Amino acid sequence: MAPFISAHAIDWTARIIYVVKGRADVPAILHEMGHVFASRRSPWHSKEFSFFGWEYLLAKELGITRAWAKSNQGYSVGDDGTLYADLTPQQRKRVVQTQILKGIKLGIISKGHVPLTVR
Repeated sequence: MAPFISAHAIDWTARIIYVVKGRADVPAILHEMGHVFASRRSPWHSKEFSFFGWEYLLAKELGITRAWAKSNQGYSVGDDGTLYADLTPQQRKRVVQTQILKGIKLGIISKGHVPLTVR
């Protein structure tokens, strides 16, 4: 089981997401869902940025893209350590679009931009 980070944890093998009662953070849960449903590798071996576009599309479907973006302010989006918070709105849009295209290539997002489950 992955450790509790921000009151959330997962059992990747069993496909279970745990949340401390009263402390649910939907954007963080979307991230954990990415580990469970959009990654073929366990959290210990996954490339977290590979399902960034997948997370965004789920947040968009739920109408919480602002909360999702705020939750990802400290997320590293570049090999050089660049944080999501350091990007301009145009750069953020480009990063998300690029990750959606990568998600399509990985088979975790449909060509119609629908997040898919791969496990």
